[in-house]
Amino acid sequence: MSQIMSGFRKEKEKADITYLSDQNSLWNESAHAPAILEDGGAQERRRTVPGRPDFSFSIYTKMKESSSRHPVNVEAIGLMQHGNDKTYMFSVSWSDHNKVLIYRTFQEFKKFQRDLKKKFPLEAGALNKRERTLPKLQDAPRTVTKRNVSKRFLERLRLLEAYSHSLLKMDAKISQSDIVVQFFTLQHCDLKPSFPEDR
Repeated sequence: MSQIMSGFRKEKEKADITYLSDQNSLWNESAHAPAILEDGGAQERRRTVPGRPDFSFSIYTKMKESSSRHPVNVEAIGLMQHGNDKTYMFSVSWSDHNKVLIYRTFQEFKKFQRDLKKKFPLEAGALNKRERTLPKLQDAPRTVTKRNVSKRFLERLRLLEAYSHSLLKMDAKISQSDIVVQFFTLQHCDLKPSFPEDR
């Protein structure tokens, strides 16, 4: 557990992390970082912070893909920012009752959407747009002020959550397909998220 959370320690001074609580209020990582990230006991103390979810990271090495295992829910957790780099954090609940924390960029979501449209052209409306059932990947509108820019990325986070919800509500042909399972599966990089070194 301590090895997993230690991945945050190296980057905490560089990255600005904003969390969304269950009440959709904002959490600023700078106010809670000492209690969460300072040492190997971080995971235990994390549970005492209101509005923070409890994640099970230890299952990573035990995970084995099967046709019956699939994601059942995706919850937006927060946004990690480092300069122009933005990474969105999600809690993914699985059919085997495990829950993991993953990190995905908006570009990864866009590639994921393109791959879905290629694999499921009919559901994507390739022949008839009126028959499209595949959810559209929406983005928050662009803004000009720095204050609104931050709000835009938090709105994008909520839109990505809504997109994921719609996708997982689809027929099992899509919601339990290999491409969907793979996208939401815990990756090695999710255990130690990082940003480029300062130049």
